[in-house]
Parts: sequence; structure tokens; C-alpha cells
Amino acid sequence: MNKSTIAIIIPCFNGGVFLEQTIISVLSQSYKNFNLYLLNNGSTDNSLSIMKKYKKIDNRIKIINNKFKTSKAKSINTLLKKISNKIVSLIDADDIMLKNKTKIQINYLKRNPNVKFLSCLGTYITDGRKTYGKTINQIESHKSCFELIKKGKNVGILSPGIIFYRSIFLKLGGFREKFWPCDDTDLWTRCAEKKHIIYVIPKVLIKYRIHSNSITTSDFFLSRKKNDWVNDCLKRRLKKKNEITFNEYCKNLKKRNFFKKILNYLDDSCDFYFRNTIIFIINNDFSKILFFLFLSFLHNPLRFYFKVHKRIFIN
Repeated sequence: MNKSTIAIIIPCFNGGVFLEQTIISVLSQSYKNFNLYLLNNGSTDNSLSIMKKYKKIDNRIKIINNKFKTSKAKSINTLLKKISNKIVSLIDADDIMLKNKTKIQINYLKRNPNVKFLSCLGTYITDGRKTYGKTINQIESHKSCFELIKKGKNVGILSPGIIFYRSIFLKLGGFREKFWPCDDTDLWTRCAEKKHIIYVIPKVLIKYRIHSNSITTSDFFLSRKKNDWVNDCLKRRLKKKNEITFNEYCKNLKKRNFFKKILNYLDDSCDFYFRNTIIFIINNDFSKILFFLFLSFLHNPLRFYFKVHKRIFIN
């Protein structure tokens, strides 16, 4: 594998607050031979000026400036059709690569040529610099992604930790914008469905940012519904049926009986409160930790137990 074939891409929309930290973490990689593509998707803050600042001091940097707001999926799809780099690494504009991330992943791909998409574990980081724990991993072997597909389950990995072969990405059709914010899950799932190996190195190689406003965001519930739609489309494809639109999927949800609607609401609420507890743990806000854990438990005690068990005994 030629070192010059690597492209690292940072898509950005109004990410000026943390963009500089992300760029520095990429430029500080122990693996030096790469192109860094900075994708400005119509930012109205200081993101573009930060990009220009670092382009002046490092000739590996290339700026793609979309003057109007462009979705991350579309901008990445467009760029990957134009560049010639064989291997692509993606990272969001608020996350941080650990120094040896790229080197470790490239070496793994060299030793395991059958692996086409490779991610890693991450540790959580808040708006400050405090970190906590690590992300959950459901891909423990080269066969794990195929086992998930057989069970009709989505393939979920840490997307900001991903590195992959551009040719396979393009063959799969790239990200499908309609599935945002789960267009990445849709791609990883279709990748495994087409028998391409996805693997997660069981090492923390990235700091994954969770923002304080995640506590009140309504996007969580939209994300859950889109994630379920991705799964519905997978099951339909496995049965040789056509996918349905998101509107059609939502109409079908409304037709479910009242009991199933309540169960789904309780499951989602349990996950919502449990997820946001991490922010309070990092910030040592113990009163809110206990309150959110109680709310999570209250909505679904059994689901809460398994989530705690996974965090303590498996992760």
C-alpha cells in the first residue's frame, strides 16, 4: 500500500469552535503521508478562515469551499468521485484523532486485505477537554457484521473513526442523503449486506465529542426513527422487497396498536436519558446523574439493567 494513497477528510458546517483542535490532531499524526481535505459546507462562522490559516502552513491541505449549505453526505460523495486516493479516512470537525490512529489502522489494513471498512473505539469528550469511558463495540470479529445482517440488525460503528477503500464506497453508491442522520448506518449495513468485511479495532483511537446541548435535542428521537427505517429497509431487501419512503414508514408506525407504541416510546426514552447521563458523569454533576439514571430506569427497568451491565461488565 502506497502511503500517498491516503485521504483524510474533515467535513465542516459552522464548526469553528472545535475545528482547529481537529485539524491539529490530524496534522500531528505519526503517519505523515496523506492529503487532508477540508470540506467547508457553507459555513457562516470562522471555519473557512481557520482552514485557510492551516493551508498556508501545510501543503498537504486542500480546501473544498461550498459557498452554500451542503449536506455532509453530498459533499463527501462528490469529493470521493473526484479524488484519486485509494484509502479514505473520515473525521467530524469536532472530534480528535489520537496520535497513532492512522498508522495503526493502515497497518491493520495491510495485514488484513479482506477488511474493507475499519473503525476503532472512541472515548467521550465534552465541550471542554474532559473524557470518559469508551464507545460500545458490537463488531468483535471479521464475521460479526455478517452475523448482524443474518439477524436482520443494523451494523453500527463509530463513524468518525472510519477508514475505508474509496472504490468500495463508490460501488455501494456512497451515503444516501435521505437517511440522514443515519446515512452512515445505512452505508455500513449495506456494506456488510454485500459481503464486504467491516471491523472495529478494539482500541481507543479517537476522542468522540458529545455536546452539552445533546441533553435537550429533539434530534435524538428523529435519529431513532430514521435508524428504525434503515432497519426496515434492510429487512425488506433481505426478503427481496422494495424499500419504502420515510413518509410511508411513518404512516405504518401510526397503524401499530397502542401497546406497541407505548413500548417503543418507553424504550426510546430509556435510551435517551441513559445516553445523556454520560455528559453529567464527565462534568461530575452527581445530582443530575442520579436523576437521569432514575428516569432511564423508570421508563424501562429491564432495558436499563442490560445497558448498565454492558457498560460495566462488557465494555
